[in-house]
Amino acid sequence: MIRKIFLGLTALLVALAFTACDTVTDLGEVSLAGSWDSMGALQAETGGLSVFFEHPSPDGTFGGSWRERGTTGQITGTVTGGANNDGQVTFTFQNYRGQDRQFTGRLTNRFEMHGDVTGFTLDRPAVFRFYSTRTTAN
Repeated sequence: MIRKIFLGLTALLVALAFTACDTVTDLGEVSLAGSWDSMGALQAETGGLSVFFEHPSPDGTFGGSWRERGTTGQITGTVTGGANNDGQVTFTFQNYRGQDRQFTGRLTNRFEMHGDVTGFTLDRPAVFRFYSTRTTAN
């Protein structure tokens, strides 16, 4: 009897730990798949949040969308100072969890965006990483 109660409590604690981890990763670190060096679009999924960035236009603006647990919204943004190396990037998750959340940061030469997200208290800068899914023919 004690063993069954212990196993039941262990399963409950593991489930709560996974739920807590999901809320901690909100917009903090997202891995993006694709190519965003003015060559194509990007999309990402982590912690229940899916993000899609459209191909940036020549004037540096771009759009996109986000989806989390059946709720969807739009993304708008701008890139200045270079698409790949040390450029400034700002984008807004429109109506994310009831209000607009804005990411402001810099693109790095390691295909990352580092910065802050308004509306969240983060213990370190938010990091969005770009992982290329390009394939080459042999």
